[in-house]
Formats: sequence, C-alpha cells, structure tokens
Amino acid sequence: MMLPTVLVLASDPVANVRFNVAKTFQRIHPILDADALAMHVKPCLEKLTQDVDHDVQYFASEAYEKLRTIHHSYRQKEDIDELYLVQEKYNEQLKSLYETSNKAKAEIESRTDKT
Repeated sequence: MMLPTVLVLASDPVANVRFNVAKTFQRIHPILDADALAMHVKPCLEKLTQDVDHDVQYFASEAYEKLRTIHHSYRQKEDIDELYLVQEKYNEQLKSLYETSNKAKAEIESRTDKT
C-alpha cells in the first residue's frame, strides 16, 4: 500500500512535497480504513497543520477538516444504523410480549367461560 510512503514523505524537507502529502490524503482517504485514518493520517495531518510553511499548513488544514467532516458523517451513519438495530430488536420484543399477552388473555377467557 502507498500509505507508508506518503507518511514518510510528510517529513520531506521540500515544502511542495509536504503539501502534496496533504492533498494525497484527501484523495486516498476513501480506500483507507478507519484505523489507518485515526492512527496514521490524522496525526500526520495534525503535525502538518503546524508546519513552518504556510502552504503546507493550508493544505493540511483543508485535508484535516475534510477528513474530520467525513469521519463525523460515517460515525453518524454508524449511530443511525445502530439505532435501527436497537429499534428492530425492541419491535421484536414488543411483538413477543404482545403475543404472550394475547395468549394469556385467551387462556383467562377460556377459564372464565368454563365456570
């Protein structure tokens, strides 16, 4: 994978190389998993936002903000998916409880009818 190479280039002495690292992260983020983004890309971009070169700072900040926004959107989607699963489970439990209640009611009615 190219991530290790890009991470090494983040320390290159040439500013144009470093700001292209930030641009590269913006382009390759869709193929990176969440762990790689959190453990490698985010810290690297945070470091580049403090770079001595203003162009590097700019492109790193732009990339960092874009990745942060995207990560936040993914997290919201994961939260929504989790809520749907919880709701499905709740609906199943509610249906089971309703069925049990109807069976109990029918049994009580059948006992009342016999007396």
